[in-house]
Amino acid sequence: KGEAICTAVALMTTAVISTCDHGIVAKIKRVIMERDTYPRKWGLGPKASQKKMMIQKGLLDKHGKPNGSTPQDWTSHYVDYSVSKDTEGSCDASAKRKRETGDSE
Repeated sequence: KGEAICTAVALMTTAVISTCDHGIVAKIKRVIMERDTYPRKWGLGPKASQKKMMIQKGLLDKHGKPNGSTPQDWTSHYVDYSVSKDTEGSCDASAKRKRETGDSE
């Protein structure tokens, strides 16, 4: 329709976008479009519907996070984009250890 929705900073080049069929392509800086211009359709996709069903069955906790009864297939294939990479901490822990050993010398 040619409507401006928001301004954003690109995270992928056009060459990378043309080879991908999914992923995050931009980081939103400011939303321009007025609220409630279009009806909301969040949570109606195949993964979101499956996630809601798994929460009802008790395979995920009430926030949609894996628990003890979560199938291995779900944990290996589902990517939660709301979790920032800083919280994973694998690189941070090794860097912290290097700093601690470097300071003691």
